Amino acid sequence: MSLPQQCLPLPQNSRKRRSPSDDRCIVESSSHHHQQKQPINDEISSLQSMDAMEYLAFVRRQASELPDIFVSKIAIDTNINNDNTQSRQQHCTMPSQTPIDGSAAARDYLLSHRLNIIPPPSPLHVPPLSLLNEWVQQTLSNFSSLRSYLHACRGEFKKCTNNNTTTTTTRSEEDKIRVPPSKDLYAWHVFCLGNEIRNEMEHQMIHVHILQQNDHLNGDDGDIGGDDDRDHDDVLTAVEVDLLLSPYNIPQGGYEPTTRLMCQFDQIIIRKLISHHTRYIAVGCAVTTKRIKWIYAILARLDKPLHRDEASVLMELLRELCRVRSSMMENQLDIIKAINVVILLIGVYFEQYSHVDKLLTYHDDS
Repeated sequence: MSLPQQCLPLPQNSRKRRSPSDDRCIVESSSHHHQQKQPINDEISSLQSMDAMEYLAFVRRQASELPDIFVSKIAIDTNINNDNTQSRQQHCTMPSQTPIDGSAAARDYLLSHRLNIIPPPSPLHVPPLSLLNEWVQQTLSNFSSLRSYLHACRGEFKKCTNNNTTTTTTRSEEDKIRVPPSKDLYAWHVFCLGNEIRNEMEHQMIHVHILQQNDHLNGDDGDIGGDDDRDHDDVLTAVEVDLLLSPYNIPQGGYEPTTRLMCQFDQIIIRKLISHHTRYIAVGCAVTTKRIKWIYAILARLDKPLHRDEASVLMELLRELCRVRSSMMENQLDIIKAINVVILLIGVYFEQYSHVDKLLTYHDDS
């Protein structure tokens, strides 16, 4: 029985890693070799007649001639004109105190209270401390199970939609619920919550919607408004705006976030909806139990990993929910509990707040 033959060792020269000193020697020797062919000047006259080693030698020479601290001529002249008694080193190292364009607004925004997250004002605004760990684990487990279920349902829905049979396609189209355009802020508000509540923000949305519709009717978009019996001075009313939503067959109290409806939405609509509901809360719309149900369902369909835009929206939603929770009274415990669920999901499941325990426990600073 013969022993297996060992592999021949590779040449040491091919396996040896070159040190930076070897590279320096190669560049210097190459530059010396090509010095007779083309001298290295302070400026490159032509790249066509220069090979790679000559160019590297030129870059290395230029870099070696640069000082450790480079000061532009404009900065030196400006500083000397301002005060001739100070040295050039003092002028170069002194930072400018005047912010550049845009940095002042960013600084004021970062130092303002708009980025603060308000903690719970009382023990009634958070889950019981003795049951907190169990509540957190159970809430995250239920949410994860719901996401898996909706993911499977969404896959079946897409299979039915992509089926080429005429009967199945017709049935799937009939089963779909007609939804508003993704950017229609007011239409989605009515779609999710109905038009029973009329507060100041909703009137403002109606006003904006009326202006957009009137611009469309009185505009120059082809024959739109040309043969209409409506005069240019006529304007749409809130009732007429609601009539424009009649093709969507929206119930009086809005749609419920059912499994069928959530599986119909793609990720574009899901991202838009989480942005819409964040904006609704930020501008003053009421935070009801049904709105929290919609936010919970939307988060269950929101894919991970998050894009930076969605992460920013979730952080804003977290701040707004903490603000709303701090203003709620003790008789609104049902809504407070629902808000705490969303705060936990944004902070822990979507990893947007590392100290979420501070938002779910009460700390008496007094």
